[in-house]
Amino acid sequence: MAQRAIVMTQSTYFGTGATVFYTQAVNSTGQVLRAVVFNNDTVARVITLYKVPSGGSPGASNTIMAGTGGRLLPKQSAVIDVLAGAALDPGDTIQGLADAATVVTFNMSGYLNT
Repeated sequence: MAQRAIVMTQSTYFGTGATVFYTQAVNSTGQVLRAVVFNNDTVARVITLYKVPSGGSPGASNTIMAGTGGRLLPKQSAVIDVLAGAALDPGDTIQGLADAATVVTFNMSGYLNT
């Protein structure tokens, strides 16, 4: 099995509904190395992040960050420690939403195993 470092998603905006940031290819596995969010707004924003298994939907059972744990101050960036090291099986997705669209960005890098 070969492993290589990749940018999984770069400067993708959150929407107010669940946005798919990354889908693991069906013929590979992955591992998140680092995920970072940035609030480009002038007011605080709240985000919710999900690690959704293949064929699943975002919901309470696969929420990894929500509520005040996902609160970002204006112009604040934050490393999402809870995603670091997360294993991704074929078809798994990382999804998220925010309380306002197109003001918070998501970046994630990791390893692709083929």
